[in-house]
Amino acid sequence: MSNAEKQQHGSSAQNGIEALLNSAKGMDLIVEYKKNYRNGYLEYGNKKQFYAPFAIQFCNGEKWILYSTTSARTDRIKGNLWDAYHLKKIDSSISMALLVYADSLSVKLKKEFITQDAKYQERKEYTSIDKIVSQNVLFKMIEKKALADQNAGFVNDKRGINFEMLVASVLSHEDNLKKWKTDDVNIEGLHYDLFLNIINELGLEKQQCERIEATSDKKVIGFLPSGGSPKTDVLVWITFLNQTIRTITISCKRSNVGYVTVHQYSAEAFGEVLNPFDEQLIYYLSLFQANPTLRDFGEENGVAFTQVLAKYLEKLCLWVMGGFGGLGSPQQKADYILLYDDNAVSFEPVKKYCNYLINNVSGHFGTPFSWTYASGSRGKSIQLKIKT
Repeated sequence: MSNAEKQQHGSSAQNGIEALLNSAKGMDLIVEYKKNYRNGYLEYGNKKQFYAPFAIQFCNGEKWILYSTTSARTDRIKGNLWDAYHLKKIDSSISMALLVYADSLSVKLKKEFITQDAKYQERKEYTSIDKIVSQNVLFKMIEKKALADQNAGFVNDKRGINFEMLVASVLSHEDNLKKWKTDDVNIEGLHYDLFLNIINELGLEKQQCERIEATSDKKVIGFLPSGGSPKTDVLVWITFLNQTIRTITISCKRSNVGYVTVHQYSAEAFGEVLNPFDEQLIYYLSLFQANPTLRDFGEENGVAFTQVLAKYLEKLCLWVMGGFGGLGSPQQKADYILLYDDNAVSFEPVKKYCNYLINNVSGHFGTPFSWTYASGSRGKSIQLKIKT
């Protein structure tokens, strides 16, 4: 590899980290970050002797310094160890030094970084670097640190919103598109494995794509006529060389809990979407809303309701997961669903996912959903949850 290629490789790795930090700042997970952070001992003339590519600061004043690397070779890492050791001594607010590698690396290279980190964690080698982590792990560490003092409900909501913003950043990141189109190994990208997971499912032709832009901004996506949130969490525009634009709508589900809420509407709204002329359907929807537990609803009513709902399963599922059949513009209805549980990612068309749910997930009344009510809304609406 030539010196120019090495420089490009290193610059791309830092671009990925900077994009991640811009996202974290936009999510209010960090107060600020400094690029090309330098400091030195007061008693010496050179006040910029020691270096870190990035220094981030949390709201409590605590700082982390970040280094990027494209190689796990110890002779490449030694300089980082030297700088991190002294920067920590100079500034006591620096509590963590991390060495970050890109998510786009091969399995072989990732194993090399994991092996080297194990040597540090098991105290087989001295280090001033606290941990060697991937981009994905770095983001989760920043998020966990920033939300450590918040209650569980706030954390779950915030993590969901953060993920939507991150997906939009990943799809918009120019280096990801360049890497995909050129297969250039010197381009690292931002969470490139997530980008590739999405792009591969869309079936795009590399050389026909000119630009990809995405947003999770609800002001752009718009709220429903009722004032509620649309099913679309991330809106994507793919511009082709002939200047035509394909719009992609994505619903994001991120959770590490057993069940997540996916829908909440009045019995009347359920009826309007499924079939306003089915008197039995309307009757049982209203009856469940008034008695929103399996015990209160009763076993006999449950059996009858199951039979009524059987012919509306696909329609119900498409409305719940994608918004189809309900109010709102086309860009507010999700064509794809992205599932993320911190360990695995799944991206597929909503219709395909609904078919999977109907055939494989057992909920209440023959549907894939758990039927219940939201706190403070008993008798006013029906809430549906799904097992993650």
